[in-house]
Amino acid sequence: MGIDISQAQFERARVTLTILHATSLLYVRHYFQPVYTMQMFPYPAYVEEVNMSDLNRIMLPIMTVLSFLMLCPSILKRVVEEKHTGVKELMKMMGLKTWMLWGSWMVNALAVNLITVTIIVIIMTVPLNDSGTKVMPDADWSVLWLFLVLYCVASVTSLFAVSTFFSRPTISMSFGIILWLVSYFVPFGALQSGNSVSLGLKMLSSLLPNMAVYWGFDIFSTFEARGVNLNWTKLGDSPSGSGNDLTMLHVLLMLLVDIMMYSLVTWYVDAIMPGKYGLAQPWYFVFTCSFWRVGRVESLGMDVGDEHLNFESPPDGVKVGIEIKELRKVFYKFGGMTKKVAVDGVTMNVYQGQITALLGHNGAGKTTTMSVLTGMYSPTSGSVFVDGYDIRHDMDKVRESLGLCPQHNLLFTDLTVIEHLMFLAMLKGSSRQSARTEANSLLGRLNLTAKSNQLADTLSGGMKRKLSLAIALIGDSKLTTDKEWIKNSFTLNTETDEELLICAVFVTRFRERRTETHFTLLVLMLDEPTSGMDPEARREIWDLLLSMRGHRTILITTHFMEEADVLGDFIAIMDHGRVHCYGTSLFLKNIYGTGYHLKLMRQETCDVARITRLIQETVPQSAPSSSVGSELSYTLPSDQAQHFPALFDILDRDKAALGVTGIGVSITTLEEVFLKVGVEAGEEQRGTSRSSSEVTDSQLLIKNGLGEDLVYKKVRGVPLCLQQFRALFIKKVIYTYRKIFIHVLMGLIPVVMIALTIVLGSQGTASSSNQEPPRTFSLGDYRPDTVPFTVNNTAVPADLVHLYQTLVGNSPLTSESVSSSVLALGLKNIVAYNNKLVAGAEFSAYNDTTTTVNAMFSTGLYSRGARFLERPQQRCLGNLGSLYLLSESDVIFQWMTLVPLGLLFLVGLFMIFPLTERVTSVKQLQLMAGVSPPSYWLVCFLWDYLLYLLVSVLMVLAVYVFDALNIFKQTEELCVLFLILALYGLSGVPFAYLFSYLNKTSAGGFVLLIVTNMVVGLIMTMVVYALEQSVDYEATAMTLTYIMNLLPHFALSKGLMNYSQQVVKNNECALIRDVYKKTQCEHNPASKCCGESLNLFLDFPQGVHSQGTAPEGVNSQGIASEGAHMKSTNSTKDYPYLGFHSKSNPCGAGLELAYLGLDMCLYAALILLLDYGLVGRAYERLLKAICKTRPLERQVDVDVAEEQDRVDGQIAGER
Repeated sequence: MGIDISQAQFERARVTLTILHATSLLYVRHYFQPVYTMQMFPYPAYVEEVNMSDLNRIMLPIMTVLSFLMLCPSILKRVVEEKHTGVKELMKMMGLKTWMLWGSWMVNALAVNLITVTIIVIIMTVPLNDSGTKVMPDADWSVLWLFLVLYCVASVTSLFAVSTFFSRPTISMSFGIILWLVSYFVPFGALQSGNSVSLGLKMLSSLLPNMAVYWGFDIFSTFEARGVNLNWTKLGDSPSGSGNDLTMLHVLLMLLVDIMMYSLVTWYVDAIMPGKYGLAQPWYFVFTCSFWRVGRVESLGMDVGDEHLNFESPPDGVKVGIEIKELRKVFYKFGGMTKKVAVDGVTMNVYQGQITALLGHNGAGKTTTMSVLTGMYSPTSGSVFVDGYDIRHDMDKVRESLGLCPQHNLLFTDLTVIEHLMFLAMLKGSSRQSARTEANSLLGRLNLTAKSNQLADTLSGGMKRKLSLAIALIGDSKLTTDKEWIKNSFTLNTETDEELLICAVFVTRFRERRTETHFTLLVLMLDEPTSGMDPEARREIWDLLLSMRGHRTILITTHFMEEADVLGDFIAIMDHGRVHCYGTSLFLKNIYGTGYHLKLMRQETCDVARITRLIQETVPQSAPSSSVGSELSYTLPSDQAQHFPALFDILDRDKAALGVTGIGVSITTLEEVFLKVGVEAGEEQRGTSRSSSEVTDSQLLIKNGLGEDLVYKKVRGVPLCLQQFRALFIKKVIYTYRKIFIHVLMGLIPVVMIALTIVLGSQGTASSSNQEPPRTFSLGDYRPDTVPFTVNNTAVPADLVHLYQTLVGNSPLTSESVSSSVLALGLKNIVAYNNKLVAGAEFSAYNDTTTTVNAMFSTGLYSRGARFLERPQQRCLGNLGSLYLLSESDVIFQWMTLVPLGLLFLVGLFMIFPLTERVTSVKQLQLMAGVSPPSYWLVCFLWDYLLYLLVSVLMVLAVYVFDALNIFKQTEELCVLFLILALYGLSGVPFAYLFSYLNKTSAGGFVLLIVTNMVVGLIMTMVVYALEQSVDYEATAMTLTYIMNLLPHFALSKGLMNYSQQVVKNNECALIRDVYKKTQCEHNPASKCCGESLNLFLDFPQGVHSQGTAPEGVNSQGIASEGAHMKSTNSTKDYPYLGFHSKSNPCGAGLELAYLGLDMCLYAALILLLDYGLVGRAYERLLKAICKTRPLERQVDVDVAEEQDRVDGQIAGER
């Protein structure tokens, strides 16, 4: 807000009245009238100094918030991704404590940000040029460094707290960025009038780290304005001098409170909401006894063999390692409306030192059961005890002796094979040397030594399974001390040192002949460990597991019958979430087995009826089972085995007469047992359903061609393109329907952001109807200050001097003139001169009746009085009409920040679909089926752009609904806004598609798109805006604009910035009443104030100064223009929204809109070049051109080099 001559005069009159308040009272009391004069304080010699306190107060907080905004995608993406993929729970299973996990993320975040903070402090406190100019000259660097470090820590902990509420990286990043911005802009908009905010409200708002940094920089700027060094001794000093004000000590303490508060929120929410993986605690778990003490249960006292006839009783002497009772796991979808029962009341025991095989078909519930046992999933109901510890309350104790090989490989892409094993072994407590030794030993046993230094991503599927198994085994084999091994291996009546010594001697002699490692009884849970391995590798794993029998409790899941039969001491068969039988292989075969199978190979002349009669007469209770081709099969009961020799003799003697060419017999296999259990569990019903579907297909064939093969004509040409287009479009619609939640969520974000922009802009308005209470002017506004005065003659009444001194405070009575006194003070301490000297007075008396009072005032009061003039000026302007003043800078910044960011989330969502299809090779499959790249991308673009236009319409409606001031909701403004949004969609969506080529995960691509566009869109727009404010850098700003407009997000941010700025300027026409508008329109009919429609095409408007040479602020007819009335809001002439940027029209958005159309063509062509491989071929040619300049021996193919190394190794081995 500018201050003109009339304002200065008003300020001088106000200060004079304040200073002479005492003499006015004396006039009433003593009935005499002094002679008044006024004089400004003399000022010391001017020294050029750059004062950046006001700039720091405005720009530093917002620049800090936007700079550290990059924390959101970087932290949330990685933290939530580990939670989403289960890597977090895997590391916890390997022995990593929860506090260690969060602490590692904090160290990871601070490792980079501490360097950033240090650089920021150096830039702010070190002179920028030879003249010694600093951004913050009076700030103590250590206080500033501590303030920013605490802000970083508080911000990181707040992001940790946000991450605990989400399980998907993309959604967490979206909400995290929005919450980050909202936590600053919303409180800032509500509390920006800081003088009227109480101390308690300021501290309460500081619970948000971004508001704490705002108040902190506000305090720094206030001290800078006073010229006071904010150091450690002044942390508790009030910046304004008031006793009830926020201090830097308050801000630092509130940041510490933020750290503790968000840390508690992170710990609590992570415990009760661990996500898909992890054991969820009840919300009241902190009030349970089990939370405060760890309890171990010896046994649940259940014998499953007594309750289930199909469960074999355990042998005597075995101990239970894992006890499961009535375990149930239900997955709920859509808020509990649908559910899937994965584990339904499982009850079984897994014994120590035994290998228990959990056998079942795909989807039977094996993996879910294993996940519940290891803490990856929370049980819906039931109890599980592992080595006596309850998994609900003592999972940390369970994991101390637990090794897991999950069904899917959970590996680190950036670690080598041996680094995996060493890292996880050290997590379990092994030293670095023992971890390396054990890792090399395991690699040797698993034949992975040659791959020890390769990244896990480069391994084949079978080798990855071996590595996952090695991870489960690493750290489990622990060498115990002699004393511990003796206690575990022998039963001692007493534990005297003598007996232990005798046993130790025995052990020493025994170990001379023994090289085997002493294993502690640990629990291994292996979920299909040999899946994807070749037969040779599978046999190696079997030998390894069999060597551990007796030392560990091993639970293995598989659907290989041979594997279960070979490894399983006990076998449990699971189907439809239930364990139907449990026991040894022989026990299960006896229960479910049908005896022996007799198989006969017959000739064409064979009499099947005669053979059947013969077999049934010889072996009672036998029955035919199948007749397929030339093979006959019969079932022989095992209890009739004594009749088998006679049957075999008859068949062998009369096989020629019977027409039998071959005889074979076999006993019941485990596969038959498994199939029979499946039939009893409901497999027969599912088989009937499949048969029905087959009959239906046959009936359809008969209906269409009487059972003959149908011959289809292939569609070609344009009909084929239309058919492909239709199929691709339906697929895209189905994808959107299946992902409707995230589409609705991302679509609502831009609508909410633009509504928030409108609401926040309205908070900065001032209506003429709002009135402040009358302000009492007094020197109390400036205390504690100095008001020096002098008495030049003894004729001045003493009571006058006494009363004046009483009213203005204990001010000094100087013997010399006030001018000399204050000038000497200014030369000595200019800070005290500017902040302490407010006014002064010189009393002189020429006779007994005439007294002269010379009132002196400070020159600094001009700027101090600006806030007192704000309301009077607005009241005067209100006489011209209904007034709503918008803060132009706030509105511009909100439009260029919030709205583009909301749209960025929407176009980022459109990138996920092509990225997923590319990574999963589904896109390649469609291209191989005949779909052309233009058709593929055209369908994607049309559907995505249709959704984008729908969101754009909702955004325009949101502006219409929430714009209570009728500033942005006019027809012209809404149409221009929709045009900007629509053009951005044409270029922004193809630009987002490009990022689908740059990453392998949707979360990685999304964060790359967000960060890149935030840097080039938001930050560069702010840089260009700052450069445009200076005449010296205007050419640089235009050059950057032309270059950066090639990026759609920058063009959108710049276009919305110009658009909002123009709307604010055009809104100032509302200040002029109709009577003034009539005169104004006669002078300039093209003005928007006249109510005529603005030309929306790209044109170059004529400026008002081209009409004549009237003085500034006055038109040719002597009528004051808008600029004269709007001195405080920097009003300008009305211009078209879509004009090109020029000196006469600095707010035109036409250039940005033209670039948006150009960007669409550019990025669409680039996508097709990538899909057709032209970019790849150009890159290959470039490499070939480079390789021609290299020596010939460097051009050897990599595969040839590897094969040559292999052959050389074999030759060396033969030698």
